[in-house]
This record gives sequence, C-alpha cells and structure tokens, in this order.
Amino acid sequence: MIDHHKYQGSSGRGSLFFGRAYVYFAYQRLAINGKIEVMKEIAVRLKKGDDLKGSLARICKEANADTAVVLSGVGSLYEARIRLANADSFYEKKDNYEIVSLTGTISKGRVHVHISLSDEKGDVIGGHLCEGCLINTTCELVLAVLEEHVSSRRFDEDTGYDEIVFEKVR
Repeated sequence: MIDHHKYQGSSGRGSLFFGRAYVYFAYQRLAINGKIEVMKEIAVRLKKGDDLKGSLARICKEANADTAVVLSGVGSLYEARIRLANADSFYEKKDNYEIVSLTGTISKGRVHVHISLSDEKGDVIGGHLCEGCLINTTCELVLAVLEEHVSSRRFDEDTGYDEIVFEKVR
C-alpha cells in the first residue's frame, strides 16, 4: 500500500514533432522521503512503414535523451528482422506480427532492445530487435528517460561484449 504522506510531486508537459507524429513527453518529479527523483516520459505512436529500431534511436536523439528504457511497446509489424539468442543468424520474414513484448535500453543512440512477436497462429518468436522491423498499422511506444543517470559501454571480460554501465549524476 502507498503511504501518500511520503510523496509529493510536480510535473511539466510538452511535445515535439518527430517525423510524422507528435511526441508527448512529461516530466515527473516525485519527492520520496524528501529526496527528489526525476523521470521524463516519452509517448509516441509510430505509423505504417516506420522502422522500429531506427525510430527508437531518433526519438531519443530528438528528445536529448542520453539514457532511456522502454516501458511499453504495443503494435504490429509487416516485416520482421531479429537476431536470435546467442547466434549470428537472423529471423527475417515478411508477414503480419503482433508485438507482444518490447523491452530494453537506449544508450547514447545505441538501441539494445529485445522483442517478442506472435503470428496469426499464436506462435511466438523473440530476440534482439534489428533494423528492418517495419510497422504495419501502428506501434504505441512509452519510454522513460533516466535524467539522473548517464550511460556508457565498456568491454566486459566475463561476457566478451561491450556492456552498458550506468552512473548516477545527481
């Protein structure tokens, strides 16, 4: 249960034009036990033909969002291209898909997002979102910008990859 006496908040709103759609954003400032936490939300609807991965990078760049996370992504694709788990191979197919899950981070324009798609039979496939996932009817995106953090990528000897590193700036 939430103790409403511990929380105080304020917010601001605005919008910017991104391609063919207006991006709505809101600033949420919430005081929790006297400490201010800041979150900027971005909500946008992508349209038919938009590339999902490229759109995520452009939206964050236009909103000056250094580090963001995907809160929600619902919609459909008419073309899918995802990299399968622990593989160099890709799943590429032109077909109708529902986006059933979209989660990940955008860091300095680098999109690390996983996607799950279902086809008309309800079969599901998932993996790393790649360029070439094209929106069919719509995609409703909600992102949270981490304004109190900066991120970078550093080589991790344990994984063999450049992994994200979050640093609190405030």
